[in-house]
Parts: sequence; structure tokens; C-alpha cells
Amino acid sequence: GRDTGAIADGEHEKDINLQLALVLRERLEGAGFRVVLTRWDDSTVSVAERVRIANQELGAVLLSLHVEASSHLGAGHVELVSAVNPSPLSTRLSNALVGSLSSAMPRAEVEQKQASFKILADTRIGALMPRCPDAEIR
Repeated sequence: GRDTGAIADGEHEKDINLQLALVLRERLEGAGFRVVLTRWDDSTVSVAERVRIANQELGAVLLSLHVEASSHLGAGHVELVSAVNPSPLSTRLSNALVGSLSSAMPRAEVEQKQASFKILADTRIGALMPRCPDAEIR
């Protein structure tokens, strides 16, 4: 889409996020989750539109990925952010990702947090915002 995010070593943050989304979708579907992508190509989708799409897909999960080139997150740190008072499906998803990330990145610190981001708070399905520095997925 229009917002490239940070650019490091010629790579756009938005492209890294999309690549990660496609890999995670495959893995989560393999684990029995039904996953809806709000963006599967280089397009711009507003937060309100993402929430609308997600809320039409009962039984699915929403991952709002944030791979950040300039971040407060240190190397080896991943946050899994859910809404304040998360749904049981959001909690199950977060726990599944903690195990998966811990296996894939044994030295990583994976932290579960809660926040009131609009995309998490307004979504009626399982929703999670994984956040990590871009160096962790290169």
C-alpha cells in the first residue's frame, strides 16, 4: 500500500509484514485455525476496513502483524498483544504462538501483553497483534 513503513537495507517494512503474514497463515491453518487475510498483496486497507472484514468472519482469527524496523523492542524480544479482556479464542491463539515462536526462536523472549488498540478492541473474533523487531525475521 501507500505506507511503506520503515525502509532498511532496501526492504520495506510493509513487504516484510506481508511475507510474514503469508507464512503465518499457512502455519496457523495447518494447526487447525481458520485465518482471514485483510491484505494479501501490496494494497492499503484502513483499520476500520480490517475490523469490518474480521467481524464478518466468525470463527476466524485476526493477526495484526507489526514487524518494526525502528522499535523499542530489543533483539530477541517478541510481543504478542491481545485486547484488554481478550476472548478465549484470542488467549488460545496467543498461547499457541508462544509455543510456536519459542520452538522457532529458542533464545527469544516472548511476552504476552494486553492493550487497547482499536483493531484489537473493536474486533469480535479472536485477535492478536504480534510485534517484533525486523531483525528477528530476516
